Amino acid sequence: MSEVSGDRPDLPLRGGASVTDAVRRSAAWAILGVSAACALIVMVVGLPRYPLELLPWMLVYGAAVGVTAVILIRVPWHPLAVWLAIGSLISARDVLLPVLELQLASDAPAAPIALLVVLLQWVSVLPVIGVAHVLGLFPDGEVHHRYEGVALRLTWLILVFP
Repeated sequence: MSEVSGDRPDLPLRGGASVTDAVRRSAAWAILGVSAACALIVMVVGLPRYPLELLPWMLVYGAAVGVTAVILIRVPWHPLAVWLAIGSLISARDVLLPVLELQLASDAPAAPIALLVVLLQWVSVLPVIGVAHVLGLFPDGEVHHRYEGVALRLTWLILVFP
């Protein structure tokens, strides 16, 4: 297996991996697991009520999770795997919250539903940040110029004014 970037300053582990690689890979698998749990809840709660609406999402979501898993297995040190896992989690969250909102709307008072909608709108800017990082770090997952790193860090300011 060849590396895209030649310098690997981290502590080496068995098989040529580094501590950072191991942490990144573990974090990506954990995020992917939480994402799969959210998707499972969507399928259990929403699929009986909205089968035709959720079927296309389930197919695209499954493909995204599959691609992320293949990257984590074949190229575990690649930093974009974490961002892809975060993207799958955001996708699951984007479907899960409205399904739960619809489920709770008939039973819950209006205030918790309004709070849920506000949180959903605030968190829905996270995909913009994720896409910016995937595009900014493409193809090798590294920042090559200082201005690129500054621009990527500034994308988090979107959370201040969603």
